[in-house]
Amino acid sequence: MYIPASFVERDPSRILAIMRESPLATVIAGGPEPQVGQAPTLVSEHGGIVSIEFHLAVNNPLCELLPDGSSCLILHTGPNCYVSPSWYARHPSVPTWNYVSVEARGLVRRLNSEELADQVTELSRIHEQRVGGSWEYDGLPVEFQQKMLQGICGFRVTATQLEA
Repeated sequence: MYIPASFVERDPSRILAIMRESPLATVIAGGPEPQVGQAPTLVSEHGGIVSIEFHLAVNNPLCELLPDGSSCLILHTGPNCYVSPSWYARHPSVPTWNYVSVEARGLVRRLNSEELADQVTELSRIHEQRVGGSWEYDGLPVEFQQKMLQGICGFRVTATQLEA
């Protein structure tokens, strides 16, 4: 990602906050013909190591491009807006776009069914609270939980590079 020096964000706590405030991320993987998908994420940090968890529908072609040990790019995009040249004190000038974005590159590990269930539980806890909902994964019949988990693939990406 091209970032002019005056706009680079270096504060790790601010970078994590941006990622958590924009939990729907774009996941990109693959070689000459990359695949792209959107996924809800959980971002955590332990001992300076940032991890990003997400899941995709099992039939999403992106799943095939994310085996253990592969790498991917995850983009968390925050607020953005057009900036009019008419707002500048000096003229002539050009329009631009202001935006907040974090680009994370890292190594993939697929989650087992227990880890995936934990991810779904935590994602729904966070987002149900945000919308005033009351849905709980743990409240579902066990057969339904198992069927639900069979329809998704879970991943954890350990970030090797963060740019914001």
